[in-house]
Amino acid sequence: MRRSRGPRLVTGVARTLVRIIRRLLPWLVAAGILSILIRRAGGAPLREAVRDADLVWLLGATVVCTLGMFALDAVALARAISWFNCPISARDIAPVKAAAYLLNIINYNAGSGAIAVWLARHRQVPFLEAASAVLFVNIVDALVLVAFMAIGLPAFAPPLRAGVVTIVGVTAVLFVGNLLYWRAGFDFLILGRLRHWPIFKSFRAASFAHYLRLAAIRVPFDLLFIANHWAGLRAFGIDVPAIKILAYVPVISFIGVVPITVSGLGTVQAAVVFLFSPYGTEARLLAFSLVLTLALSGVRALLGVPVFRRVSEDIFRGRRDTDIDQANSGAAR
Repeated sequence: MRRSRGPRLVTGVARTLVRIIRRLLPWLVAAGILSILIRRAGGAPLREAVRDADLVWLLGATVVCTLGMFALDAVALARAISWFNCPISARDIAPVKAAAYLLNIINYNAGSGAIAVWLARHRQVPFLEAASAVLFVNIVDALVLVAFMAIGLPAFAPPLRAGVVTIVGVTAVLFVGNLLYWRAGFDFLILGRLRHWPIFKSFRAASFAHYLRLAAIRVPFDLLFIANHWAGLRAFGIDVPAIKILAYVPVISFIGVVPITVSGLGTVQAAVVFLFSPYGTEARLLAFSLVLTLALSGVRALLGVPVFRRVSEDIFRGRRDTDIDQANSGAAR
């Protein structure tokens, strides 16, 4: 018995270390990228760029744009959930989305998962089916961002344009394949077995009209996000043509949700410095991106903090009610 404890202890320690490394790695990568960018830009130029910026203008624009995006977020979620899960109003889902903003600061997927958990516990929607509705919104949002990239193709320099054309082309093919799979019944050899998985319920039920109706909500959402960047660039005295902002910000958004760092910290700043380099110094561009990221996170946190406790209580109350119902059902049997 004693001999068997050693290997189990080593295995347990190894698993713990792997979990710790996985949690720390995004922070370490973000810190590494930011340290390189700050070293290249210089501390003094960064401070000067922040001091010279019109921070009141940037903060005001961020508040207005974030409130608009929050309202559109709630409407989009309410529509998708009502279509595919259960009737719900934007007013009811808005506090849950606001609370999810706090989790999004750390991890975008955590915020999406929290919405699905709330629906499962508070509205008795199966978790995977609830997650399916949230995933549908995210996919439509990605499609809209790619559409903006396609509109902004002339703004990209030839090396980047080839990459963006590839992204747009692959996305178009995948979307057509998606419609053929769900609406026309094409199984694509071995994929037919996925059709009845709960996580794909929304896609199974969605018509082309659902995509268009949701895209009509996400387009103004993304335009507000782009407008927020335009206002931030102006606040830092960086004059960028509108077509460039329209083309580049969707690329930056994509980079921000790639789970390499925490909430895109570091990767987003590197993308901003690279894409907008013809229009400002590294210090000014880095300062703009850091301040805008801080402002966006701060305003979203202010939306989430007042309702986070209530939403958390709803989740745990829903769990207790579910447990009681299950216990009563078992006793009745």
